[in-house]
Amino acid sequence: MSVMFSRHGTPCSAHTSLTIRDRAGELFARNGYGNITVEDIASHLGISKAIIYYHFASKEEIYYEFQ
Repeated sequence: MSVMFSRHGTPCSAHTSLTIRDRAGELFARNGYGNITVEDIASHLGISKAIIYYHFASKEEIYYEFQ
């Protein structure tokens, strides 16, 4: 299993980061980047915004990781 690190430098599940990135990418593609918030991403995944911010510093970072 691959180990990724959160922006805090602590190990995190690669699966969680990839899931957030991929599902957010689906929302960006469907609704446009400007129409999606971190709250929307969290709601779509059924997780808290805190979990997203644990893995990514911002919506922009998620978007650039998706590209």
